[in-house]
Amino acid sequence: MDVLREREMKDSLERQLVDEQKTREQRNKMKKPISVVKGVLTGTPMKTAESVAWGRAINSKKERKERNLVKERQQRVVRQLRPSRVRERKRERVQQVSYECEREGKLKPGAL
Repeated sequence: MDVLREREMKDSLERQLVDEQKTREQRNKMKKPISVVKGVLTGTPMKTAESVAWGRAINSKKERKERNLVKERQQRVVRQLRPSRVRERKRERVQQVSYECEREGKLKPGAL
Protein backbone atom coordinates (compact mmCIF):
# COMPACT_ATOMS: atom_id res chain seq x y z
CA MET A 1 0.00 0.00 0.00
CA ASP A 2 2.76 2.44 0.91
CA VAL A 3 4.59 1.73 -2.34
CA LEU A 4 1.47 2.47 -4.38
CA ARG A 5 0.85 5.75 -2.57
CA GLU A 6 4.45 6.82 -3.10
CA ARG A 7 4.17 6.10 -6.83
CA GLU A 8 0.93 8.06 -7.05
CA MET A 9 2.51 10.99 -5.21
CA LYS A 10 5.53 10.95 -7.53
CA ASP A 11 3.31 10.77 -10.61
CA SER A 12 1.14 13.65 -9.43
CA LEU A 13 4.20 15.77 -8.63
CA GLU A 14 5.67 15.05 -12.08
CA ARG A 15 2.38 16.00 -13.71
CA GLN A 16 2.27 19.26 -11.78
CA LEU A 17 5.83 20.07 -12.82
CA VAL A 18 5.04 19.36 -16.48
CA ASP A 19 1.88 21.48 -16.29
CA GLU A 20 3.78 24.37 -14.71
CA GLN A 21 6.45 24.19 -17.41
CA LYS A 22 3.81 24.28 -20.15
CA THR A 23 2.07 27.27 -18.61
CA ARG A 24 5.41 29.08 -18.24
CA GLU A 25 6.24 28.47 -21.89
CA GLN A 26 2.83 29.77 -22.96
CA ARG A 27 3.24 32.89 -20.79
CA ASN A 28 6.68 33.55 -22.24
CA LYS A 29 5.28 33.29 -25.75
CA MET A 30 2.63 35.86 -24.87
CA LYS A 31 5.17 38.24 -23.33
CA LYS A 32 7.28 38.58 -26.50
CA PRO A 33 7.36 42.14 -27.82
CA ILE A 34 5.40 43.00 -30.94
CA SER A 35 8.49 43.72 -33.02
CA VAL A 36 9.78 40.21 -32.37
CA VAL A 37 6.49 38.73 -33.49
CA LYS A 38 6.51 40.93 -36.60
CA GLY A 39 10.05 39.83 -37.36
CA VAL A 40 9.04 36.21 -37.05
CA LEU A 41 5.95 36.70 -39.18
CA THR A 42 7.70 38.53 -41.97
CA GLY A 43 10.64 36.14 -41.92
CA THR A 44 13.19 38.85 -41.16
CA PRO A 45 15.45 38.43 -38.16
CA MET A 46 14.42 40.11 -34.96
CA LYS A 47 17.15 42.76 -34.97
CA THR A 48 16.46 43.97 -38.48
CA ALA A 49 12.74 44.25 -37.81
CA GLU A 50 13.44 46.36 -34.74
CA SER A 51 15.99 48.51 -36.52
CA VAL A 52 13.57 49.13 -39.39
CA ALA A 53 10.91 50.23 -36.92
CA TRP A 54 13.37 52.50 -35.12
CA GLY A 55 14.57 53.93 -38.43
CA ARG A 56 11.02 54.79 -39.42
CA ALA A 57 10.42 56.50 -36.09
CA ILE A 58 13.63 58.53 -36.37
CA ASN A 59 12.90 59.51 -39.97
CA SER A 60 9.39 60.67 -39.15
CA LYS A 61 10.77 62.69 -36.25
CA LYS A 62 13.34 64.36 -38.53
CA GLU A 63 10.67 65.10 -41.12
CA ARG A 64 8.47 66.66 -38.45
CA LYS A 65 11.33 68.88 -37.28
CA GLU A 66 12.07 69.97 -40.86
CA ARG A 67 8.42 70.78 -41.50
CA ASN A 68 8.28 72.84 -38.31
CA LEU A 69 11.41 74.74 -39.32
CA VAL A 70 9.93 75.54 -42.72
CA LYS A 71 6.72 76.76 -41.08
CA GLU A 72 8.68 78.98 -38.71
CA ARG A 73 10.66 80.49 -41.59
CA GLN A 74 7.46 81.20 -43.50
CA GLN A 75 5.94 82.89 -40.46
CA ARG A 76 9.06 85.02 -40.00
CA VAL A 77 8.85 86.18 -43.60
CA VAL A 78 5.18 87.04 -43.17
CA ARG A 79 5.92 88.95 -39.95
CA GLN A 80 8.62 90.92 -41.72
CA LEU A 81 6.26 91.75 -44.56
CA ARG A 82 3.41 92.90 -42.35
CA PRO A 83 4.74 96.35 -41.33
CA SER A 84 5.63 97.24 -44.91
CA ARG A 85 2.19 96.13 -46.06
CA VAL A 86 0.60 98.32 -43.42
CA ARG A 87 2.70 101.28 -44.56
CA GLU A 88 1.73 100.65 -48.18
CA ARG A 89 -1.95 100.53 -47.28
CA LYS A 90 -1.66 103.77 -45.30
CA ARG A 91 0.03 105.47 -48.24
CA GLU A 92 -2.68 104.20 -50.57
CA ARG A 93 -5.39 105.50 -48.23
CA VAL A 94 -3.74 108.90 -47.90
CA GLN A 95 -3.33 109.15 -51.67
CA GLN A 96 -6.95 108.14 -52.22
CA VAL A 97 -8.25 110.64 -49.66
CA SER A 98 -6.06 113.44 -51.00
CA TYR A 99 -7.15 112.69 -54.56
CA GLU A 100 -10.81 112.83 -53.54
CA CYS A 101 -10.27 116.11 -51.65
CA GLU A 102 -8.49 117.61 -54.68
CA ARG A 103 -11.40 116.65 -56.91
CA GLU A 104 -13.85 118.33 -54.57
CA GLY A 105 -11.64 121.41 -54.38
CA LYS A 106 -11.04 121.28 -50.65
CA LEU A 107 -7.29 120.80 -51.00
CA LYS A 108 -4.59 122.31 -53.15
CA PRO A 109 -3.04 119.86 -55.59
CA GLY A 110 0.14 118.20 -54.29
CA ALA A 111 -0.33 119.46 -50.72
CA LEU A 112 0.10 116.02 -49.16
